[in-house]
Amino acid sequence: MINIGDVIHVTVTGYAPYGIFVKYNDYIIENLQGLDALLLEANHDIRMLQVGKYPYYLKQRILGDRGHLSNENAGRLLCRLLHDNLKAIFLGHLSRENNYEELAYETVCSEVTLGDNPYKSKDFRIQVAKRDFVSDVVTV
Repeated sequence: MINIGDVIHVTVTGYAPYGIFVKYNDYIIENLQGLDALLLEANHDIRMLQVGKYPYYLKQRILGDRGHLSNENAGRLLCRLLHDNLKAIFLGHLSRENNYEELAYETVCSEVTLGDNPYKSKDFRIQVAKRDFVSDVVTV
């Protein structure tokens, strides 16, 4: 059994270890195509981070090339990965200080619905992965 909290994607043929990346390119997108389920980082809201209590150097790291995916960038990346057979999308690794579940969910859903793709967010099972207990089971 594979714990969804430990993987970035699950397919019928295997899984890849969870990883954090801020910049994505065509190589990453190509290698994440055709997923059955996806755990996607939606770490922070950019505006909350900018005005929050983190020191400047930490804000710069989070926003930089070696930081974390913002809600907006998570939604944009998701738009590039969507396909008719994608069964579930979990949003994870949310910052406790610079994000909250509803904001991450709404931002990612807005990016999908308004993005350059043939889908709407309601076409998919998108949910926020829970920190303190097991999320819904996905059968692939």
